[in-house]
Amino acid sequence: MVDYSGRKLGIQNDEADSLLELFHEATKFHPAAFRPTLHNLPPTLIRRMSDSYKEYSCAETIELTRTTLDTADFWTLLNTRRSNRNFDGPSSISLEQLSTILRSAASITSGREVVLKDGTTARQEFRTAPSGGALYPIEVYAAVLSSSDIQEGSYHYSVRDESLERLPTDSRQPEPYVNRIQRALCEFDLVPKCSCVIILSAVFRRTTSKYGTRGYRYVLLEAGSILQNVLFASTALRIPSLPYAGFVDDFLHEELGLDGLNEAALCTILLGEGT
Repeated sequence: MVDYSGRKLGIQNDEADSLLELFHEATKFHPAAFRPTLHNLPPTLIRRMSDSYKEYSCAETIELTRTTLDTADFWTLLNTRRSNRNFDGPSSISLEQLSTILRSAASITSGREVVLKDGTTARQEFRTAPSGGALYPIEVYAAVLSSSDIQEGSYHYSVRDESLERLPTDSRQPEPYVNRIQRALCEFDLVPKCSCVIILSAVFRRTTSKYGTRGYRYVLLEAGSILQNVLFASTALRIPSLPYAGFVDDFLHEELGLDGLNEAALCTILLGEGT
């Protein structure tokens, strides 16, 4: 790819192929690389790993509703799920609809006590999506663009408290919120028709602290599982949805207050309005 002056932009194909090969080789498992089981890891590490929750302690919060989806045939969801750009817009999403989607994505479903080698126990909880070592590196955010009962803005889904945490905003920011999301997603036609954008990010060290570089693969696999949960929930609610990864990383990180290194955005899902 080149700009108007002929200058090369981005990573060229041969460089990209080299980086992909390096990534794959660096994340291969070899017999000597196998990590000890959960029971043999230091108890302090296990306790830190079992506390995979990000919270904004001073944030304004909105409690999610606890309504559930009507029983939907699994094969119907598989056959009817489609990536949809035909948003009629402007769209709107309710707290009840967003609650259902977020709880389907990554809520806690069960747990167990794990006995550690020092004789103490740690709580290990499980969620709607599988996670390597049950470490849950994925965080879920919602950019609410239009809703009758949720104020416009960026929110973090608190898994532990089942709530939305409103992210702080810069009062000196003159640019309208929808324009900032448009700029971050490089999608100027569709974003104004969206009701909400779900954003999945990863706190990589939650997984790599146990699995090393191999953990990066597990993080991406988990993001895909949560993405599918969001798509199935939106399909069941008859809300058009579009998985979207063409965002500008730095712009989106700035909007969410992420450093892009310890925690970085992986993908987004654009939502329309239910029928």
